[in-house]
Order: sequence, then C-alpha cells, then structure tokens
Amino acid sequence: RYMQAKSANQKESFFSILEDFLSPEDLEDLKQEIMISSPRPDLIANYQILGKIGMGAMGVVYKALDPLGRTVALKVLLPKYSNDSKFYRRFMREGFIATTLDHPNIVKAYEVGISGEFVYFSMEYVEGKTVGQLIKERDSLPPRFALFIVGEVAKALECAEKNKLVHRDIKPDNIILTNEGQVKLCDLGIAKEIHSQRPDFTPTDRILGTPFYVSPELVKGEENIDIRSDIYSLGASLYHMIVGEVPFDGDSAARIMVRHVLERPLPPKQRRPWIPKEVSDLVMQMMEKDLSKRIQTPTEVYQRVVSLLNQLKE
Repeated sequence: RYMQAKSANQKESFFSILEDFLSPEDLEDLKQEIMISSPRPDLIANYQILGKIGMGAMGVVYKALDPLGRTVALKVLLPKYSNDSKFYRRFMREGFIATTLDHPNIVKAYEVGISGEFVYFSMEYVEGKTVGQLIKERDSLPPRFALFIVGEVAKALECAEKNKLVHRDIKPDNIILTNEGQVKLCDLGIAKEIHSQRPDFTPTDRILGTPFYVSPELVKGEENIDIRSDIYSLGASLYHMIVGEVPFDGDSAARIMVRHVLERPLPPKQRRPWIPKEVSDLVMQMMEKDLSKRIQTPTEVYQRVVSLLNQLKE
C-alpha cells in the first residue's frame, strides 16, 4: 500500500499506514525506537553522541563525548520504559550501583541523570571484544587463557560481594577483554542488593539471567540469592569458553532452565579430552547444584584459578 501511495504521489506517511495494523501504544513505541536508534547528536543535554554501540532489552548504548570532553559509553533507557516505574527503578539502580563500584575489573560508571524524557547514565568507554565474540571467532579458548579471564572476573565479584551485590547475569557477552589485555565485567542491569527489601522484582524478574548460564536457584525463584549464583554462572561461562558449547542447550529458554535445575552437565573433559582434568573439575565444582557443595566465594575461585595456572605452567 505504501508503494502504491508513493507511486500515486500521495502524501501518506509510513506511520499513517501502520495505524491500520498497530495499536496507538505500539505505534508510539515504534516511533520512539526509530528515534533513539538514529538519534540527533544532542539527544542528551551536555553530551555529544558520536554513534550507536549497541542495543539491549532496556536501552541503547552510544559512544559519546561527556561535558569534560571524555569519550564515554552513554546508556539511554528506551523511551517506552520512562513512565514505567518498575523499569525506571531498575535502570536507575543499575546506574547507581555502577557509580558506587570502583574496581579495575569493573566498567566504571560516571553519571546517572535525566535529560528531557530520557533517563541515562554514562560510563567508561572500553575498546575491545567481549568473551562471547572471542568464542565465536575461535570456537573455544585455551584453558589457560580462559582461566585468566575467570580469575579476573572473580576479582570483580569479590568487589560486588563486599558491596552486598549479586550481578545475576554473568555471561561471556558481559565480559570484555580490552585492547590492552584487561578483563572488565559490565552490565549490572539486573544486579540486586542482597539485603534490599524493596519489592522491585516479580517472580519472572528473578530469572532474568541469560538461560544458558542461569543458576538453578534463580530458575526456582528462591528469595535469598547470594554470590554463589554468580559463581555458578561464571562456571557455566568457563564451560562455554573451553568446550566451545554451552553446558545445556534446548529448543526453548524454559527447557534450558529446567535442565539447569534437574540435570548434571557432562564434564568438560568428557566432551573435549584435551582439557586438563583439574580445569574440568573446577567447572563442575562451580556448577554444583547443591549450594553447600558449590565453591562458596569469589576469593576461593580466584585462589583455585591461580593454583591451576601455576600447575599448567609446569
């Protein structure tokens, strides 16, 4: 119909045609997403947007210049969520938590703010690749390299634990290897203060972690989630790094999550015989379903990694 209108030289806009097919709310959402996907440079006051880096479930990340002239990553909440108190609180919490954490293995946030109808926060601009990208390029990572990455993430989780935080979405796509060789953990979008009493989450929200790496306790919707959930997800990420495949796959997110609860993953060494048994054992201990048998702290993970790296040198 649009092409017919165009050829007939009619002044009928694309959006007016969509009015026949979309509700007013859905049409407005589409307009907003198109606007934020190709923003004007001054979309956010005092920032100059240079280009789009990526887009997630809740927002868009741009490369931008901040008021101090620094190159930053600028995360902007999708406008359709701006009036939704639940999403607003979650987005603002992500920015606030990030500004309170100061650790070389965590992407540093600079500012949280509101500009017109947009909520945003700016953070350290990191040049490099995610571990997810590295896996896609190489199929799998050498065990020593993968252990180095996990050890650095464990140090980031030590910082999170000291601040009574659980990340809840540890995965290869949230781990960046910078061009300088530094490992940084990013995207605290669904991190939750361990002792927070605020009713910010529905039962569905509790399993927002990516299904391929989500812990059994998150799937079951348990209330007292602690840092051991992140250790499980980091173990699942290590599994993916060294095997080149996720621990559990399936034809739906629900099926994958059920497998995390009910099934024991095949040890990495059984799938890739060249993986050292000690590394395979570490993965299985990090992914223990019984919390009392799982590695208990990020510090213990780090110590085990250092020990293994020393062993693998010999």
